[in-house]
Amino acid sequence: MRLYRHRRGPVFPTIERYFVVAPALAADKEHDNFNQWWAGALAAAAGVLAAV
Repeated sequence: MRLYRHRRGPVFPTIERYFVVAPALAADKEHDNFNQWWAGALAAAAGVLAAV
């Protein structure tokens, strides 16, 4: 099951953010630089939307 916060757009760069159901003891797989990369993706997507 997925609950979408942002759906992937039709042009690149694109972002997609959703929540999923997972076991309580699942190992964290987030990369150390994820927050930096996510901020860059959001800024790039905002720039694309502003240009449209």
